Amino acid sequence: MRFVTLKAGEDVNGLAERLSKAKSKAAVRRTAAALKKANPSLAGRVKKASRDEIVMVPEGLDVVLPRRRATDQSIAQDLVSRSRARMGDIAVELPKQAKRAEEEAEGALSRLDSAELKRAARENPELKARLPELRAAAKERLERAQQATKLQAEALAAMEEDVQELAKLVAGQPGLSALLGELGLGAQKGRGKS
Repeated sequence: MRFVTLKAGEDVNGLAERLSKAKSKAAVRRTAAALKKANPSLAGRVKKASRDEIVMVPEGLDVVLPRRRATDQSIAQDLVSRSRARMGDIAVELPKQAKRAEEEAEGALSRLDSAELKRAARENPELKARLPELRAAAKERLERAQQATKLQAEALAAMEEDVQELAKLVAGQPGLSALLGELGLGAQKGRGKS
């Protein structure tokens, strides 16, 4: 496995142009496509990188790699950094989704208690008979949404603890090469990184 750095302020096309032996537009496009295929997190990205990221270069891709070598330490530090960034994204998005689910459930419950629906139920015995069942279902939906919110918060906290543990391992502990090897992320001798 070979690794290079996608530098802050650089996009995949810029990296492809920097690495391609042949500088034709077609060669750069092929290199960019191969990099995106090998690194799915880059596939939909249109923005430039906000920070340096380690990117895998697929075997067989005809590129010129810089002389600096990726180390297990740098790969692991990038893994921790990306994990923290993703955790931050999740920490922002999950509460929004949970709040929407709770608001929808509360809205359904309040609509069941509306004056219009009560008036319609007085005129329609079938509807009146179904209201307790509908109200119970809406309350259950709200409780499930609240429980999901609580479970998501707990899972997020546990994941953050795992990332902190990984960060401690990366901080120069012996055995890092073996851990990264098990994950398929270890740097190999003779492979480059910029």
